[in-house]
Amino acid sequence: MTISSELPYLHFLGLSRSPFPVTPDADDFFESTDIDTTITELVHGISTRKGFFVLTGEVGVGKTTISRRILQLLTDAGVSTSLVFHSLLPKLGLIKHINKDFGVADQDSNLDDELGKLSDFVLKENELGNNCAIIIDDAQNLSWESLEIIRMISNLEGNSQKLVQILLIGQPELAEKLNSNNLRQLKSRIVIQREISTLSKDGLRKYIDFKLTVAGPTRLQTPDKVIKTIHTITGGNLRGVNILMDRCLYIAYADQSHTLTPQMVHKAATDLKMPSKGLSRHPKLIIATLVLFTAGLATLGLNRPLQTSLSSTPPPASQKTTTGTIAQNSIVPEAVTTFLQGYNLLEYAQPFWRGIENGNLHTIRQEIQKSTGLEIVTLPCLPKSLQNMDVLQISTRLDKLPRFLFFWQPQLVIDDFYYNFQGNKIVQLQYMLAAGHYYQGAIDGIVGRKLLQAIIDFQVDMGLSLSGLPDQPTLFVLCSLTTPSGRK
Repeated sequence: MTISSELPYLHFLGLSRSPFPVTPDADDFFESTDIDTTITELVHGISTRKGFFVLTGEVGVGKTTISRRILQLLTDAGVSTSLVFHSLLPKLGLIKHINKDFGVADQDSNLDDELGKLSDFVLKENELGNNCAIIIDDAQNLSWESLEIIRMISNLEGNSQKLVQILLIGQPELAEKLNSNNLRQLKSRIVIQREISTLSKDGLRKYIDFKLTVAGPTRLQTPDKVIKTIHTITGGNLRGVNILMDRCLYIAYADQSHTLTPQMVHKAATDLKMPSKGLSRHPKLIIATLVLFTAGLATLGLNRPLQTSLSSTPPPASQKTTTGTIAQNSIVPEAVTTFLQGYNLLEYAQPFWRGIENGNLHTIRQEIQKSTGLEIVTLPCLPKSLQNMDVLQISTRLDKLPRFLFFWQPQLVIDDFYYNFQGNKIVQLQYMLAAGHYYQGAIDGIVGRKLLQAIIDFQVDMGLSLSGLPDQPTLFVLCSLTTPSGRK
């Protein structure tokens, strides 16, 4: 690839590649003092067969990247490893996934058979002097049944050491779950439990300098006041830093500047947090922006209607206005009625609005689905493929980012999805992901590693929650790529 012709902003800044990817980057891995200490302790604990370990951290602090780094170090040390990144698997699917990673024959069998295979494998490896480790990412999603399977696996012991080492990596909810009374046996086995924190200002400076250097040599200057601004906006969250800095690079290029300023950083943050500002360029877009001012209401527990105000970028003259100032005595805001009218659901305006006010759309969701077949879909962002649809944007002072509501007539629903599951719906899913160049495996209707990774890649690109599953939001956006209207 010719950088100067295809990626001129990188060439301008003296970069050979994008230094701030939004996906886990194990190649250019930055180890702060805390991360280095944590990784060293965990790898040493696994290498010395201490048994059971837990690593937690908030969303976006780099847990997945750390897990890949640990996996790499263990593999280099000759440890047999199994990495589970699809933690919503049922207990049989979970143990089958582990066995398949270890190279144990994968045949139709029940849970007891699979546990027996795993036990035989680790015993044989131990006799050969080999160590085995299981790393489970997003472990906060493990069901109680799956955690019980983990406890059973952790019981596998030799004469003086654990036959298999287990590392659970997850969000803080994992620690809360392990503190529950019915998991006290499992928690008692934890030898090392560590938490990854966000970067300090000093750590952020080192991180940005490191990422720019390995992708350089760069001409970009990041003064201390810029680092302070970035830290104030992101709180030192690695994912937030990467997303913000990636946008800053474009802005620096647009301004033909080799020095970032706090103003550029704030502009980048505004671009990322207020996506509706750029939507007026799409004449087909009908968007109702609804802002709910709820500060203090949750704390006070007040049971009263929320005050509302509506704002939106003025639409083109040829487009019907969907937002505006709503009188205080209006029962249902105009933005809501306009949104519902686009789906021929105006008769549900009052209960729908009450659901928004109360923060609970469950009842009206069921009523609309039963009567019309339409389902409410909530997204954390607005992908380009949906910018010609009717959408209601909801923001509150308690939310960091807006939410986008749609109605959808489901074209594909996948209820069963786990490793090695087979079915015609999986074939359809593979075709759809392949059409978007996300899936490059065989169209065989079997859930495998390539399909699981394709779903994750698609969710990352579309800004969706990383569930790793073909859930409703993921299928909604995926179907919209082939049916732009989103409705038949």
